[in-house]
Amino acid sequence: MTIQQNIKLATDAVVFGYDKTGIYLLLIERKHPSRGISWALPGGFVEDNESAEQAVVRELKEETSLSIKAMKQFHTFSEVKRDPRMRVVSIAYFILTDMKGAHPQAADEAKNVQWVLLSEIPPLAFDHSKIVALAIENLKKSVASFDIDCFNETPSLDQIKLIGKLLNKV
Repeated sequence: MTIQQNIKLATDAVVFGYDKTGIYLLLIERKHPSRGISWALPGGFVEDNESAEQAVVRELKEETSLSIKAMKQFHTFSEVKRDPRMRVVSIAYFILTDMKGAHPQAADEAKNVQWVLLSEIPPLAFDHSKIVALAIENLKKSVASFDIDCFNETPSLDQIKLIGKLLNKV
């Protein structure tokens, strides 16, 4: 049996930040826009010598200068034409972090990096709007069930209450 594939494996990082004013999404502005849309999630291709988990952490650091120890995997996106350049399957991860300790800076493939309120997300490249929508659903479920695996740092009860209240507005 002969199998011929020309598939690339990638990861996408959905980084949610929070403070008293709301829940935010970390976006990068790509140096090379896709179909004229420059805003996207941080992410990129998995290298031959790393796991998907290592790749998402590396790509986030390379593009935004943020160091995250681990992220929560929530879905694999594999539609055939999700990327106009080539066939790309992406494993998506999310994390929630307190924004007061997160100071992203654009690097590598990112021309700019920005925290954006969930209610103000611009059009996104590829299928990143679908990825974000599913990540928001997963974040709501995780917070409602007190699943702290999605937090970058262990939250206090007051922080969980605040996040729950903010998510109810989304």
